[in-house]
Amino acid sequence: GTYPDVNCMAAGILAKNAGPCAYTFNGQNITISDNNVKVTNCTNTGNIESSCHTGGIIAQTVSKELVISNCTVIGANIYDLNAGDKGGIVGFVSSEEAEISDCIVDGVTLNRTSDIVGNAYGDTAGIVGNYSRYAGSTTTNLDIIKITNCSVTNSTIKTKGKETAGILAGSYSSGAITDIIITDCIVEKC
Repeated sequence: GTYPDVNCMAAGILAKNAGPCAYTFNGQNITISDNNVKVTNCTNTGNIESSCHTGGIIAQTVSKELVISNCTVIGANIYDLNAGDKGGIVGFVSSEEAEISDCIVDGVTLNRTSDIVGNAYGDTAGIVGNYSRYAGSTTTNLDIIKITNCSVTNSTIKTKGKETAGILAGSYSSGAITDIIITDCIVEKC
């Protein structure tokens, strides 16, 4: 199916985290507790369009800790009509610590169709569009994102006027140090 945006953001599994909760959605495992988000063993094959952040699994998460593992996005068209960040797995992440592992993006089209220029958003990538410092951070020196054993294959990734990449398009730390660790990932036939 096609998942249109609701209040600006759209995603195959979780559009935006809004506080602590735990639930099962179509047999998919999603846990949000103490401002930590964990999404495991999810699959999306639907098309997603939004006027802002867009993701195959999550559109936007602002959380102390994020874990996404064993998630798959296959054959989806993911695009925005204005100027949001897009990712095959997650569009926009603001977190002290994010770990994304064992995820697959295959046969997906990611496209920023907007002609808006000068906007801070609009990064597009096969796994994560944009990683940013966690607003509620109590640490002053280090945020970290780890992307491990993920693949982006047979996909199209494009944008107008912003960063584009196979794995991670942009990282903005607002003066803090950010460690970016990408290990054993594959981008091919894109």
